[in-house]
Amino acid sequence: MASAGLFTADGGGNLTNGYDDEFVEGTPTEISDSFTGTYILDASGMGRVDSQISFNKHEPAPQLIFYLTGNGNPSVVLSLDTTLGTMGMGLANPQSASAVAFNGKYGLTFTQGIGALESDSIAQISADSASGSFSGVVDSNLDFNGQLDTPLSGSFTPGTATGRYTGSLTDVFFPTPGANPSSLTMAFYLIDSAHGYFIETDSSISAELTFGYFGARTPVCATCP
Repeated sequence: MASAGLFTADGGGNLTNGYDDEFVEGTPTEISDSFTGTYILDASGMGRVDSQISFNKHEPAPQLIFYLTGNGNPSVVLSLDTTLGTMGMGLANPQSASAVAFNGKYGLTFTQGIGALESDSIAQISADSASGSFSGVVDSNLDFNGQLDTPLSGSFTPGTATGRYTGSLTDVFFPTPGANPSSLTMAFYLIDSAHGYFIETDSSISAELTFGYFGARTPVCATCP
């Protein structure tokens, strides 16, 4: 299972403005849907939050357990879905309250896989918010077969949910979903203008699961590129 999403917690036990993209391999089940939910903060003060979400179009929806870390740091989160028989764990990052922009130089890391097969990649890209596109290079370990310095490109456009962009990633070694060879459809979730996650949204077509993270590239010295 891979999942990426966003929501607003109102401080009074309600989750609103939620959106989630996820893929459950074994079923297979692919979801791109809005959601709402409720949550309860443990009265003991240990920072444990138990929540239940409801998708707009899909059911069942998972129970989410959060442990708040404090000081603005990401919370750890556990996803439980007894109906589909899946579980996952990850982070819940506080999203920037100011406007976010996908623009500039970023480093990417992502994993692709289906069943026992796995590929891992790292990349550098330059994103242009004016054209809604980016380009760069990627180094990949494709099932123990190294493929270095190959072109990576993509597109993105703001979606209806704040901080969620829809778009694509294109690489010659990607699988071929339908009529668009080497391109995979993606959703990009921005934590702020410098960090975010991305997840494939056409896994049911490509028979691939892609999940990754991107962060802004900052020069380590005044003369470094």
